[in-house]
Amino acid sequence: MNSNKHKLKDCVVVIPAMNEEQSIALVINDLPKARLLAIIVVDNGSIDQTANIARQQGATVISETKKGYGQACLTGIEYALKFNPENIIFVDADYSDFPQEMNLLLDKLDNGFDLVIGNRLSGQAEKGALLPQAIFGNWLATRLTHWLFGGKPFNDLGPFRGIK
Repeated sequence: MNSNKHKLKDCVVVIPAMNEEQSIALVINDLPKARLLAIIVVDNGSIDQTANIARQQGATVISETKKGYGQACLTGIEYALKFNPENIIFVDADYSDFPQEMNLLLDKLDNGFDLVIGNRLSGQAEKGALLPQAIFGNWLATRLTHWLFGGKPFNDLGPFRGIK
């Protein structure tokens, strides 16, 4: 199904966040709003104004006291399912992704993909954006995943992703 034909709001965005008061408003404001059912910020123990700023920007803020990015994502999924979305999009709160490109992920989901992962390695990354150990870990994880599960090869496990 082409996203241009999509008329209903069908997407929930989950933003795991911890101490991102400088960027959270930018992320929320740069999300395309046409298909959004909700924006959920999962505050993972911020000691700054992240949660308050997110609320001021119209996001629903869920507090998760158990530390960890994965736990924040799982908490976000659990809450997002209350909206019965067709799609869930994940974007980082530090503006390391390009939230305005969310529709690129949705277009792939509309065209039959169940999982779409943004690729931080396909363009020009800023020097030092990914540490050498992160580059190697990413390389190893993507190769092992492809080797174990098959499917279309990929080269990044970036945080900007969409699931059907």
